[in-house]
Amino acid sequence: MEPGASAIETAQGLGVELNDYGFCKTDPVTTTCYLQTGVFVAGSFQEPKDIPETVTQASGVASMAMELLASSRDTLVTKTVYPNEHDVIGEEPRIGVFVCHCGRNIAIGRRCRTCS
Repeated sequence: MEPGASAIETAQGLGVELNDYGFCKTDPVTTTCYLQTGVFVAGSFQEPKDIPETVTQASGVASMAMELLASSRDTLVTKTVYPNEHDVIGEEPRIGVFVCHCGRNIAIGRRCRTCS
């Protein structure tokens, strides 16, 4: 097994040092490697591995990446403002029909504001 040309190209673009075999040069003791801010190595780019070990490392790397993003969590959340509700007891019943043209099963067309 050897790394593909695109993996080597990406590593060079990120400034990741490669070993003699073209894999990422890492500390042999570290199983989930943190190379530099925002760059992590896991799985077969570190060295040939089986699928269960690769999945385990990927989970570890995902948690490390989420740790870096923790301070940004919920910074883009906007509160949805709904119209005020009012009591409709005693009013005539009304029926509303809303047609969406977003899905293939419904119709072909552009996406509506609700579904986009």
